[in-house]
Amino acid sequence: MMFLISCDKEVGTDGVVIDAVSGERIENVEVYMKSQEQGDEHDTTDSTGYFFTYKAFSCGIASCNTNYKVSFNKDGYVSKEITENYENSSDAEFIAGSSTSGDTLVIMLDPIE
Repeated sequence: MMFLISCDKEVGTDGVVIDAVSGERIENVEVYMKSQEQGDEHDTTDSTGYFFTYKAFSCGIASCNTNYKVSFNKDGYVSKEITENYENSSDAEFIAGSSTSGDTLVIMLDPIE
């Protein structure tokens, strides 16, 4: 008798992109999530600088690898890339949220001078 166990997982992140000098949210930033095992996702920040790059998948027979990289690109700004370990990185900051909404990931992009 053989049992197949499957679980549902997500890979990716969401948050806002902010100009590191002015503090203003940046719209139309190209956000690319690259996951070798789970595929890629693409988003563009909206008028409030918000992005969403989650991808849901089921694992069982398939790989449950959740490694990924997310890059942020916009003309006039220095590109930035984070990995799934961004919580421990100086490349990401957080705005404290409510007990129901949690913290918000903030990506600061430096303008090109």
